Amino acid sequence: MTSRVSRFPLYLILLLAAIILLTSFAEAQVFTVLFTFSDVSQGVQPVGPLALDSTGNLYGMAIHGGGPGDFGTVYKLDPQGNLTVLHTFTGTPDGWRPDWGPVIDESGAHIYGTTPFGGRTNRSCGGQCGIIFKVTQTGKETVIYRFGRDNAMFGSFPQFGIIRDAAGGLSGTATFGGPSDQGTVFRLAKGIFTVLHTFPTGQGDGEYPQGPLLRDAAGNLFGTTGFGGALGHGTVYKIDPAGNETILYNFTGGSDGDQPWSSLVQDSAGSLYGATFSSQFPGHPGIIYKLDTNGKETVLYSFTGGADGDRSDGLIRDATGNLYGTTGFLGTGGTLFKLDLSGVKTVLHTFTGGADGAGPGPLVQDAAGNIYGAATGGGNLTCNPSGCGVIFKLKP
Repeated sequence: MTSRVSRFPLYLILLLAAIILLTSFAEAQVFTVLFTFSDVSQGVQPVGPLALDSTGNLYGMAIHGGGPGDFGTVYKLDPQGNLTVLHTFTGTPDGWRPDWGPVIDESGAHIYGTTPFGGRTNRSCGGQCGIIFKVTQTGKETVIYRFGRDNAMFGSFPQFGIIRDAAGGLSGTATFGGPSDQGTVFRLAKGIFTVLHTFPTGQGDGEYPQGPLLRDAAGNLFGTTGFGGALGHGTVYKIDPAGNETILYNFTGGSDGDQPWSSLVQDSAGSLYGATFSSQFPGHPGIIYKLDTNGKETVLYSFTGGADGDRSDGLIRDATGNLYGTTGFLGTGGTLFKLDLSGVKTVLHTFTGGADGAGPGPLVQDAAGNIYGAATGGGNLTCNPSGCGVIFKLKP
């Protein structure tokens, strides 16, 4: 007796496999708007990166809005999507117009940050020198340092925030100030403000630090300058715990990039990853690069402009080595993308400038791999011509 085996058509098998694959991809890639700013009292144009505590609360700052002075806010967003304004900036002598996100301590009791404006009305830094502040969960703000004293020798305009070490010290950069008025690296610990480095110290040093600092397990600080260096196109530098600076890489302004400007990330081997504002010559799209411990740079991706974006802001790196970043500025849509280990770039979300936001900023990732960020524009378009901004989440 001959048994008859039914054969499922091959094209149906392939179609079913494609549907399963697409369904799985769609389920994995979930973009959600967690909060839409709709009232100027909440803040307008939120900036990243957000800070994330152990219970899932997000903390951030908005450039504008708040009180009648339009000086910006510090806010908290809980996991249920409820936003609480913790502080409304009031201008000088308080800070105003924060440009970078805050940090929190281990307990979550205090939120720290900087504003590049406000503080002292010192003529040496244009009348607005900037502050470092602390805000409690109950909304009490304390200005713990005002920049601009002694002819701005200690720095002014701390626009890229601060990082916090295990001892509670706060470190950051000031874009201006110092003996040459080309920026400083500082640390504030137990009320004592210390200048770790001033730019430039001599031939080949960088000028005007751009982006936040990165600290490794040994206490070394890493950062970038947008200008200066041996060739005038910016540097990647290291400052050891003793305060000694080493230039790790001098950009040439060619295909290797020009004007590094975003936050650095580091892998377990000590290699650094970052992005530049442009390449070839000013005005052209930037790159994403890797810098190994021997000072060798590898270009991982070159932006092409248009829908691909011109440059990335604020890279993060997941446990498997993939890089995530954003492109776009206020009112220009933008993208959230992934760059894998082989240099393949995948757009995970394209911002429309409408309800989903526009101009996404630097990102943060939780232990489960979820990505959070703030888009400075889009969302509610009635409270601001370019939108008041949104807070979003992406499940990769």
